[in-house]
Amino acid sequence: MKKELIIIGGGEHARVLIDTAIALSEEWDVIGFVDQMPCKSTTQHFNIKKLGSDEELDAILNKHQNANLVIGVGDISRRNKIISSLSFPEDRWANLIHPSAIIASTVILSYGIVVMSRAIIQTGAQVSEHAIINSGAVIEHDVLIGKNTHITSGAVLGGGCSIGDNCTIGLGSRIRDRISIGTGVTVGMGSVVVTDIPENETVVGVPARRITAEPVINKVNISDICIIPETTLYEAMSILARHGTMIALVTEKDDKLLGIVAYEDIRNALLSNNDIDQPITEFMNVNYQYVTEQTSRVVALEKMKALGITRMPVLDGNHRIVGLHLAEALIGNLCLDNIAVIMAGGKGERLKPLTDEIPKPMMKVAGHPILEHIILHLSASGIRTIYIAVNYLADVIENYFKDGSMFGCSIHYLREKNPLGTAGALSLLPEKSRFPIFVVNGDLITHFDVQAMLHYHQKSKNIMTIGIHDYIQSIPYGVIDVNGTGVVSIYEKPEKHYNINGGIYIIEPELIDTVPDENTFQMTEFINNTINNKQKVGVHLIEGSWIDVGEHSDLKIAQGR
Repeated sequence: MKKELIIIGGGEHARVLIDTAIALSEEWDVIGFVDQMPCKSTTQHFNIKKLGSDEELDAILNKHQNANLVIGVGDISRRNKIISSLSFPEDRWANLIHPSAIIASTVILSYGIVVMSRAIIQTGAQVSEHAIINSGAVIEHDVLIGKNTHITSGAVLGGGCSIGDNCTIGLGSRIRDRISIGTGVTVGMGSVVVTDIPENETVVGVPARRITAEPVINKVNISDICIIPETTLYEAMSILARHGTMIALVTEKDDKLLGIVAYEDIRNALLSNNDIDQPITEFMNVNYQYVTEQTSRVVALEKMKALGITRMPVLDGNHRIVGLHLAEALIGNLCLDNIAVIMAGGKGERLKPLTDEIPKPMMKVAGHPILEHIILHLSASGIRTIYIAVNYLADVIENYFKDGSMFGCSIHYLREKNPLGTAGALSLLPEKSRFPIFVVNGDLITHFDVQAMLHYHQKSKNIMTIGIHDYIQSIPYGVIDVNGTGVVSIYEKPEKHYNINGGIYIIEPELIDTVPDENTFQMTEFINNTINNKQKVGVHLIEGSWIDVGEHSDLKIAQGR
């Protein structure tokens, strides 16, 4: 009897797994795959359906309680995240073994393993869970392969080798017999390993030479990491290891920046068919991120965190390198369970004609759309799942932000068939969150403290918290206080302070049930209904800069005009 199979992933690696499962059609019935992306080529080529996205995986598994799983994602770090996020019995993880693979009878295979076409695994070998043995790889006798390790196509492992967890053994590489390789090691394509390799290192060449994957960060003289275009791959690799910056800067003679070479670029080059003596210009990134001398350290750090990068060059007006920002931690160090909903479906009538072809949230401030500033700030603050409510010119927003991966988060869209007001789109959320939800207007320029507001909300046990801003109304005249015909006092140019709605909210998930389905619903009505129901609504002061870009004058202020 055939067993149902669900593949986590829908890209290139997943397609190879589907092909393998088809070759095992008497054993497996692929009922679908799970992926964040549409993966149209996968569905069209194999005529299998996408069952949903990563966030829906638990519901999918509940629906298909007899199905088996296999991970169809090649990236090791993402595979680890998938494994750690699932509480799944071992016996439901599938082993996919291509019929052309040769496996000795004494080989011990754990679970979640993929062995592809023409691979050979000899007697006494042991393969741990979720490992990949790719096409044509040769595993000699008594080899031990760790968890989630990828032995790529054509690699040969000599007898008695020990390979740690989370390793990548590159295309066509050779590991001498009885070699021990530690956890997290990368062996570059075509390398020959003749000595033991400690954990978390990258090796390349014949014989393989070691390069520390995570060098210690020290203070850097910018000239030490500027390299000329003729620098070889191996020379660049040595510079990264020596100075611990994780990037080198490719510059012209006048210090103009041509491109950036990061550790990941070198690693990928070594895992591909590339000679270590090739010029670095073949591998540098010309679409790099940078900031200018005028960019504040706070904004620069926020951008780095949101994009998930730890190094960012500083350029002057002539595109010359003048500095390098180093971040102390990656964005992954902070990750909140909360989601955010950004209301971006309005027409921006008061900003016409500017909004005739561009939705208001896409108006640029400091060179980037207002909505981008909001998303980067939320992402840098730890909110990694963001929903954007769209209606007017929705395609402009969706084509720009796509799935959010370039902005350090996962973005989904709440598509309003008709305008639903400032709160109605909350009814379109696909599932109920277990944590407080941030709701943010899509026309705000502000750097509110996400964690401080969340802490206050939870400490106060509010069902809703409204972010408020101190609005000051100045009277440019002397104001006279009169009693009858007599003057009591006079005030010179007084100021009146008001607490105004800042367009930022935190709501408890149960309040979503009170939002009418796909009907126009304004946030003021939402707030008043909650108060009338005797539920606790609190306020949190938004300190610092805050601009609501509603009119032409507001946009000019935000743009510094």
